[in-house]
Amino acid sequence: MSIHTANTSIRQISPACFLGGRSVLYCLLVFTLLSQSCYGQADSSSESTPTTPQTLLAEELAVAQELAGAFPESADVLFLLGNVYDHHGKKQQAVVTWQKGLSIDPSRAGVYVEIGRAFLRKGAYSQALSQWNQARAINPDLPELNSLRARALMGLGRHPEALAVLQDELRTHPQSANVQFLCGQIHWLLKQFDQARQCYENALRIAPSHTNAYYGLSKAYARLKQPKKARESLSQFRTLKSEDMTQLKDQNEAYDDLQRVKGRTIEVLLQAHKVYLNAKDPDRARKLLNRAVQLDPYRLETMIQLADFYQAVQQPEKAYQVLKDARKLYADQEALWLRSGILAMQLNKIAAAETAFEKVVSLGSRSAEGYRIWATMNLQLNRNLPEALTYAEEAVSLQPIAQNYYVLGWASARNGLRRQAMEAMQQAARLEPTNPKYTSILDALKQGKADP
Repeated sequence: MSIHTANTSIRQISPACFLGGRSVLYCLLVFTLLSQSCYGQADSSSESTPTTPQTLLAEELAVAQELAGAFPESADVLFLLGNVYDHHGKKQQAVVTWQKGLSIDPSRAGVYVEIGRAFLRKGAYSQALSQWNQARAINPDLPELNSLRARALMGLGRHPEALAVLQDELRTHPQSANVQFLCGQIHWLLKQFDQARQCYENALRIAPSHTNAYYGLSKAYARLKQPKKARESLSQFRTLKSEDMTQLKDQNEAYDDLQRVKGRTIEVLLQAHKVYLNAKDPDRARKLLNRAVQLDPYRLETMIQLADFYQAVQQPEKAYQVLKDARKLYADQEALWLRSGILAMQLNKIAAAETAFEKVVSLGSRSAEGYRIWATMNLQLNRNLPEALTYAEEAVSLQPIAQNYYVLGWASARNGLRRQAMEAMQQAARLEPTNPKYTSILDALKQGKADP
């Protein structure tokens, strides 16, 4: 993949630098990445090549195939290539590639699901069901898995079995409109029209604009000899169908298609970037990240990968700046505040770290890591000790693992709560009996040391 020259890149990114409050420093970081000398000379044809869905599709396929050629024994890479083939409509190549990946790592339930979808599209219901049963053996809680299994059973004419699968799903997910709709379909096929009516009505209570549920309901009412209600349901179906068609007509299909393909291409570029970075090939990793940045420098995933890259090449200040600017654009993303807080601690930016962790908590965090790290920071600075204890307790309540119990024991000891400190350290040692740190601290507490 050719890379634009520095001048071309600055023309691309400079408008964004002066719109919407974007950070000038972030733009400079982006420009620095785009103008790295390791890219060599730009291919002049890249300046005249328009960015269209077709060129992006060709690009993502080329990147994925090159990656698979470089890492032919990587299951993750093969799964990625299979996904790209699937996007391109190359269904058979996708299945073959996914299966090759599963021969290396057979534990990927989601891949069996996708292979099953490919078989379902061909009407190969038995093969689809086999794939989904394998996925279920690995992870029975995968979203939509029971609905997919039911569809395959319906295709095989095994309607009572399909209904049993869906009813089992409703016991754990009673608010699934699609499962209720499928139950209605099966009851209809079994000529159980009143039960079909009940299921369609349940689907509409959950999702009032479920277009097809109104159509099914109209048929059920007709069979139940309630023509007025059948006409009302059919009229509602036609109204919603017309609204759906109007909405589709009003969409800018060309723009939507470009954005969708661009998003997928960026994902492929970023995944390939990570593979090369982990393989200690920063030059190739940088090129792929450069291209993702060119396509969309303010996409959340792009900014996160840019921060990761700067950390990997030992430039933490630049990584921190990227995270700060990402926070301005995505202020409700807890993970950004948490990561920037951790990095601020490492850079000894204590006030900035405190601000970040306060924001994590204000967002209603359910992340034990955030509470543990904030407690640790206060303990290391020997300040706000009661607050440190509170956050250590919250970390344990969210995730009762050894590391959190260790911080709770430390915070308890700092607050003079020796018995609670010993109990927490005992729990940490029970959870990780081979960790010498926990056992040595526990021994120190038993010897009466107030702050081991």
